[in-house]
Order: sequence, then structure tokens, then C-alpha cells
Amino acid sequence: MVLRRLDKEFLRLSAPIIFQNGIKASFQALDSVLISRLGTWALASAGFTAQIMGIGLMVLFASSAALQPVISQAIQSKHQEVKAWAFVWKSTWILLLLGLFLAGVGFFSLDMLLDWGGLSPDVKVAAREYLLASLPMLPAMAMALPLEAALRSKRKIKLDMQIRMFGLFVNAVLSILLIHGLWGAPAMGVAGAGIGSSVSKILEAILLIFVCKRINPTTKSITGIPKDWWHFVIKSLSSLWVQEIAWAMTMLLWMRYFADLGTNSLVLWQIVTQIDTILIWSSTGFSAAGGIIIGKELGRRNFIRSYRVSKRILKICLWAGLGIMPLVWLFKPVLFMVFDLEASLHVQASELYFLFVLGVPIRMLSMVALLAMLRSGGIFFHSAAGEIVMCWLFSMPAMELLRRSGHATESGYYLIVQITWLLMLLWYLALVFKKSWLKQVSTETLVAD
Repeated sequence: MVLRRLDKEFLRLSAPIIFQNGIKASFQALDSVLISRLGTWALASAGFTAQIMGIGLMVLFASSAALQPVISQAIQSKHQEVKAWAFVWKSTWILLLLGLFLAGVGFFSLDMLLDWGGLSPDVKVAAREYLLASLPMLPAMAMALPLEAALRSKRKIKLDMQIRMFGLFVNAVLSILLIHGLWGAPAMGVAGAGIGSSVSKILEAILLIFVCKRINPTTKSITGIPKDWWHFVIKSLSSLWVQEIAWAMTMLLWMRYFADLGTNSLVLWQIVTQIDTILIWSSTGFSAAGGIIIGKELGRRNFIRSYRVSKRILKICLWAGLGIMPLVWLFKPVLFMVFDLEASLHVQASELYFLFVLGVPIRMLSMVALLAMLRSGGIFFHSAAGEIVMCWLFSMPAMELLRRSGHATESGYYLIVQITWLLMLLWYLALVFKKSWLKQVSTETLVAD
């Protein structure tokens, strides 16, 4: 009976997040579609820019993942809510400083990154414009992440969704106007997409601050926040930053191998990555809802129930991944048409897309379900170590051997990528289902009513 109630709560929480993130990823794909109309060089620059920006975004997402368990458990505890909101506001300003630091690092290292990318001159110029226009997005996103976590923990998911939808609408309108210069607006090319993203994220951050101030305008001193919360975050960050930076660098190096094969190969990588982003971001509704419920059960010290909820989330993600495989494959002709893919690239693109479809259940399980469980339980170090081993000690040597053999192809590189994801899935399964999981979770519980 209790688990049925939890199932209903899980579906109620996950549905709007799935819708919101799916729309968000689709709007981001719209930028790539608009950019593709400028030419192959423009789409290649968008792919390179996305991977460079991904390093900063991964650092911010890792910081948010470290804060999420504390915020979720504390806000849902009646006796700790005031301190929880004080923690949220302090975290917001700390992450703002982190976002400004990342934007500064990106600005001063821009030329070095562009030279390392091995891009053709026209792609390099476009990538520079796109990156410069996108950097203001980092501090804005940094401020928004703790506030979004607080709203979701307060079950204000619809309100959070409305704010995000507004930001996406602004982004879409500005991108449509500025990329191609419609309705009298200046045609700014790929830089227009970066400006649209930055402006929309700044507006989202302002709205989130206003809404959260209306919900709880606490100004409690930082001394009122339990030190254990900060200790947990710092301990988590030491593993999460390593994990996410390693993952972002892995994606960047994977893209670099594709870039060595030429601009067309970089375009294929961008298209497949864009569809993968839509899939994973849409599915994070499962992990976000699961993280809230698991955090609530951990706060009540219901360890057995939280473990059962975790297993159910795993099953849901598995069946969802298997169910959408044929739908994703049927989407292929539409994808080629939307991106206006040249006929000469259809064969290579079809091979890559087939490998991508085969890996859909793996991605759903590893990056959505299992990683959420590990983070909800505070098991950061072992998951980070597994990713580093799989990505750096398997995929990089394998790709380098393939390159030196003289038989490197896009399909060969992407097959190595899929095998890497499979190995990470097996590692996550081993961590979640080992007998010491509950014991580990019980030692990381921070807040109880």
C-alpha cells in the first residue's frame, strides 16, 4: 500500500519534469537546426562550442548535485526549513562566484582551446563568436540551480516549469530573430544563438530569485546553518567535480577524434549528441523525482523503503528505454530532413544512429536511474572512480589505437563510446546492488524530523 502511494507520487513528480526538460532540450535542438541552415561549418562550430561549454556546465551540475541531498532532506523537514532556506541563499551566492570564475577562465583560455580543437579557419571564427556570446550564461545558471532544487523540494514543480518555459520562449524568439536576422533584427549568425541563451538564463535567474524570496524571505545568518551540511557538500564536491570534469573532458576528447576525420564527421557527432541530449534531459524527470522521494525517505530514516523505491525507478527506466527504441529509430528520416543533411553523409549518419538507438536503454539506466540513486545515497567517490577508469583507461586508449591503425571511422569511434557506457552501467549496478549500499546510505543521512 505504501509503495503504491510512492509510485503515484513518483509519477506525479516526474511527469512535469519530463515534459519541461523534453521541451527544453527540443528548444536547444532548435538552435542547432537554425544554425545548420547557415552551412556545415556553422553546425560544426556549434558542436565544438557545446563541448567547451559543457566543461563549465558539468562543474555547475556537480555542485548542484552535491547540494541537492541537503536541500531536499532539509526543506522537507519541518524543524529545519528556516535553516534550509538560509542554506539555499548562501549556496546561491557561492555558486554565482563559481559561475563568474568559470566564465573568466573560459574567456582567457578561449584562443588556446580553439587552437587545440584542430578546426578549419571558418569553423574556428564561428566557434569564437558563439563561445563569447554564451559565457554570460554560466553565472546565471549557477545562481538558478540551488533555487530550482529548493522549488522542487517544496513541490513547486509547476512554478519552476513555468519559469523555465518562459526562458525557453525568450531563447527561441531571440535565436530565430538574431541567427538569420528576421523582421529587421541584425543577422548575427551563430553568435545570435549564444546571445539568446545568455539572455534567457539571466531572466530565469531573476525570476527564480523573486519567486523564492516570496516563498521564504529568510535572512538567517550563515552561523545558523549546521556545519554538517557544509561538510557533506564539501566532501561530495571533492568527488563530483573530479567525476563531472573528467566526463566533460572525455566528451571533449571524443569530439576531438571526430574532428580529426574532418568537418563532416564533427557535424555527425553534433547531430547524434543533440538527440542524445533530448533523450537524457527528458528522462531526468525520473531521476529528479526519484531523488526527491529517496531524500524524503532517507530523512525519515526509512532505508529499506528508499531502497525499494530505487529498484522501482530502475525498472521504470529500463522499460522506458526499451519502449522508446523503435520510436527513436523511426525518427531518423525526420532528423535528416530537419538538419538538412547532405545525401553524401546519409550512410555514415545511419550507421551512427543505429549504434545510438542500441544504446538507448543503457543510457536511460546508467545516466538517469543509477546515478540518481548513488547521489541520493551520497555514494560519490566510487561512482566517480568508475567513470574515470572506464572513460580514461578504456575509451581513450581504444580510440588512439584505432586512429593509429589507419582504419578510424565515425562508426568505429562511436562503437567505443557505446561500450564505455555499457561498462559504466555495469559498474553502477555493482555499486547499487552490493549489500553495503544500505549501510552506506544510513551513514550519510543528514536531516531527520
